[in-house]
Amino acid sequence: MLFRNNNLGFLLVTLLALSACQNDNKIPDVSNINLAVKMERFDQDVFAMDTTNLLAGLANLQAKYPEFMEIYPELIQNQNMKEVGLEKVFGDFIKHPQIRKLNDTCQIVFKEVNDLDKEFTQAFKFTKYYFPKRPTPKVISYISEYGFGAFSYGDSILAVGIDFFLGEKHLGYQNLEIPHYVLSRMDRNHLVARAMEAYINGFTSEPQNKGKKLLEVMIENGKKLYILDKLLPFSADSVKLAYSQKQVDWCKQNEADLWAYLLTEDLLYSVKSDLWAKLVNPSPSGTPKMPVESPGRAGNWLGMQIVKAYMLRNPNTSLEDLIRLNDAQKILDKSKYKPKRK
Repeated sequence: MLFRNNNLGFLLVTLLALSACQNDNKIPDVSNINLAVKMERFDQDVFAMDTTNLLAGLANLQAKYPEFMEIYPELIQNQNMKEVGLEKVFGDFIKHPQIRKLNDTCQIVFKEVNDLDKEFTQAFKFTKYYFPKRPTPKVISYISEYGFGAFSYGDSILAVGIDFFLGEKHLGYQNLEIPHYVLSRMDRNHLVARAMEAYINGFTSEPQNKGKKLLEVMIENGKKLYILDKLLPFSADSVKLAYSQKQVDWCKQNEADLWAYLLTEDLLYSVKSDLWAKLVNPSPSGTPKMPVESPGRAGNWLGMQIVKAYMLRNPNTSLEDLIRLNDAQKILDKSKYKPKRK
């Protein structure tokens, strides 16, 4: 069917397109980049403190983690720190039976993190390749009793809450009533991808749904997924997208229908986020008019396909350039995106 017209011009265009796809999918060699990331175990240092001499332990933490100690107390306190002081905040936290039990679980699941160190090292080698001017942050693990999964702090810290990656059967999650489509990504296999997702969010704009067109939100989120794909080229699509493999397959098989749905329902330029929120936000499935098999955030996946098409047609665009491109309509127009039915 592809060559049914036996048209030479059509054949040449097809070959050029295939060549561009191959170039875009080519994984660069980063073996010569001298970089090593080792997760700094702040969590272990906190719970190793002598509870009878917390002042000395806190002094050690301040010396070893000066920047992170500026923010960590805010993650664990449930009191006015100015009134009670740092010693009491930390003392109450590490002495609490429930917190100690949580820490015991974390130390079992994350007793060794050599595999994660290797994943982070590889991810940041690709980061250095694509973003040579960006400093490599320290990766610091911590426990906050389910406060935050991961976040960036300036350019210097990528913080990972390991208590968010204990596996979907972890009993502590049941009390929080976390929906399954979120639980499915709360395990060790997803830790690096979710951390790198947070890292990317730290230097890209955060789309606000209110007052924005669906296209704008899709493209902004699609840019982030595209960058994540470049920084984690060896990770499974299901891990990067936080989807099941079945959901990944659904998106690929229904790309044209999904695009047609946005057009026929006049959603692409709609600013009524209540009509399309499930297409860009975590949810068990797509909008009510879509099949139940459709995953939440399918619009973001579609946004990534548009960005891929744009980058194929504009191969001299760097990832830094891509971040600065804020005109979603221009990206769509120049991508000449038109998915074919399977």
